[in-house]
Amino acid sequence: MHQGMLALMHALSPFSLSMLKRERYAVPWSVFTEPEIAQVGLTEKEARARGLNIQVMKKDFRAYGRTVADGHPEGFIKVITDGRGRIHGASIVGEAASELIHEWTMAIQYKKRMHHVMMMQHAFPSVSMINKMIAEDWMMEKMKSGWMQKLVKWLK
Repeated sequence: MHQGMLALMHALSPFSLSMLKRERYAVPWSVFTEPEIAQVGLTEKEARARGLNIQVMKKDFRAYGRTVADGHPEGFIKVITDGRGRIHGASIVGEAASELIHEWTMAIQYKKRMHHVMMMQHAFPSVSMINKMIAEDWMMEKMKSGWMQKLVKWLK
């Protein structure tokens, strides 16, 4: 559908629309099974094959009360990022994966980083809050392993 819209815009415009090239867009995919599966960007295997220095963040659905209370604790979100928080890919298995993937698609397409997802206000207790939670986990890892440790030692 998106590619059709781009083709129509190209056909109707008398100008070159390089901003509308398909390659500029992150393209998510979903499989509507039980549980749902969704993915955008690079998988962990693809990122490692490219030799990228990646960090893999994973959050199980069972770690969030909303998905447990809804009766869908099975599943996870896995985000492929790097030390600076650049998002290279996201894979989701679980209830509403096809809905949750869009936030990661936009983040990849517009070159947003993990801290952008973390700082975006999410309605609580929506299922999409789990996207924010994995970004918070990423930030906690950063704080444990870097400048925060130095600050704590300095304050002692």
